[in-house]
This record gives sequence, C-alpha cells and structure tokens, in this order.
Amino acid sequence: RVFHSVHHVFDVSEGMSDPVPVLAAFFHDVIYYSIDGGLTPKQFNILSGIIQEDPGGVVRLRERFVLPGAQSRRHSGDHKSSMRDAQDQTDSLIDMIACIFDFKPGQVLNPFKGLNEFLSAACAVRCLRHYLPLKNLAAIAACIEATIPFRKPDEDGNTPPQLLYKQLKLANEKFEMEMTEVDVAM
Repeated sequence: RVFHSVHHVFDVSEGMSDPVPVLAAFFHDVIYYSIDGGLTPKQFNILSGIIQEDPGGVVRLRERFVLPGAQSRRHSGDHKSSMRDAQDQTDSLIDMIACIFDFKPGQVLNPFKGLNEFLSAACAVRCLRHYLPLKNLAAIAACIEATIPFRKPDEDGNTPPQLLYKQLKLANEKFEMEMTEVDVAM
C-alpha cells in the first residue's frame, strides 16, 4: 500500500483527543480488499460469518451474520435447542453495523461504495466488542462509514452525513443503544 499505510493512520488521527474517533482512524483502512487482493488469513478469521466471496471476486453480505466459529458448531437433535442456538449465534453487532451503513443481507458489496469501510468497521467492532459499550462501537462504525469517499447527495438531496445521521438514529432505536441526541449527532 502506498496511500493507505500505517503513516496514513497517524496522519488522520493527529490532533484528535476523543478516543472514539482515534480508534475509528486506527481501523478505518484496516481492510483494503481490492488493493490487498482479498483478506489476509487473520482478517478472514475475524470477519468469518459476515461475507461470502463468490466466484469472480464478488463479495456479498451473508443472509444472516453469525459469530466467528458458529458455523462449525454442531447442534443437538432437539429442534427448540437448535433454534435457540442459531439465534444465540447471530452477531447482532454486525446487524447494527449493516443498519448504520444501510446495507441489506445478501447485498453485493461494491469496492467503490463502502466494501472496505464496512469490513473495516466490522473488524473494529469484532476486535473491540469485549472492551467498549455498544454506543461507542456504533460511534466507531459511524465514523468509519463517514470515510466512504466520492458520494453525492441522494435523489432527495440528502447528503451522506445527513443519511448517516438518519441511519445511526434508526440503529440507536432498533438496537436500544441509549445514545443521546448529542451522541447521534456526534
């Protein structure tokens, strides 16, 4: 990598004092799928259960996000137990990130419309999930979403920051994050 290097991370985070945007800066370019030729084995393990790589290099979101390692676990023969286990293995944090990015299950991820940023946010949340509260993880994901380049207003004239605000507000309600209006507006 030439531009999206470790030096870039330090340049972006220089002068920041709030730990949430600093963490977002550290993670925002962790995944650079097309430049790196896919995922490293470590990235693949961290992101397991989120994407599927189709022939021809097409990357799409899975229909249901599962926790790493959940696909290989065996269920008992009890149908109710299997249903409960399947629900327990769903990764609601990745559902939250998809909501913030306004991505849908099964969606093809476009390398020019958020593929790298979404996977970087997913990597951040998976790596930090045991250390930070939900609203901080959502804020990190939102900061990373805001770095998607070259976007224009939608057909109704909403700018990318306005759309992100709406999606973060929706995610706050849907996932009961208890973010204040100030938190959502960041």
